[in-house]
Amino acid sequence: PINEKAFTVKNSSDVDLISIDYKVVNGSEDLMVAFWKRQATESVIKERVPMVFHHCLSGLIIKVGLTDDSSTDSITELYIKGLTPNGTMLYTYETPEDPSSTIDYDSATMKWVTETFDSSTEYYKWTGSKVIAGGVTSSNPGNATPVFGGDGTEHMVFTIPQTCSGTRGNTVIYFKTKQGGDAVQAVKIPQTEWLPGHIYTYTLLISPTSNIEVLISIKDWEAVEINEDIHIV
Repeated sequence: PINEKAFTVKNSSDVDLISIDYKVVNGSEDLMVAFWKRQATESVIKERVPMVFHHCLSGLIIKVGLTDDSSTDSITELYIKGLTPNGTMLYTYETPEDPSSTIDYDSATMKWVTETFDSSTEYYKWTGSKVIAGGVTSSNPGNATPVFGGDGTEHMVFTIPQTCSGTRGNTVIYFKTKQGGDAVQAVKIPQTEWLPGHIYTYTLLISPTSNIEVLISIKDWEAVEINEDIHIV
């Protein structure tokens, strides 16, 4: 779903450049882009236009787990501080020096120009109650509890591509548990370059002594071919 408050599209007279201003609202707004350009001949106008869409944002999944399988607890609140929430996405292609050469639109490039780093706002804030899985280890983190989404579901939030915990400041996960009450735990995310089209899963392993280890796994979005018509009026 796209929230109209999530981003605005710049008006541009340059048809060779897609420029979009984006702002993180609640993290549920994905953004995809495609570029296709041909000479508008009669035959081309009558044909279907094949569009290859690319993810512009990075996906984040947060999980928590207890290393002791005999321990019990629930997570009740989680949010992230230390992000650059605003940016401009530029999507274009290289024009060949030889005017007679064919332009390779599939090699279009994406660039993000980010704005001010925000260390105080609570982003992606989640509240509720989820039982934290026990017996989760660094060698077997698969059954850790996903925080975002419903029970038993793994849901991601979206962010502008950037380097977290970089030179602008630390990116920190804050959370509360049932046993901890109002005590807020803070965990710095290791420096990671968040790239468009990648999903970053951070698993927080909580030991009986309350030490927290952060595991990172990275994967690409799976390519899916959809034979659906999009009608533009």
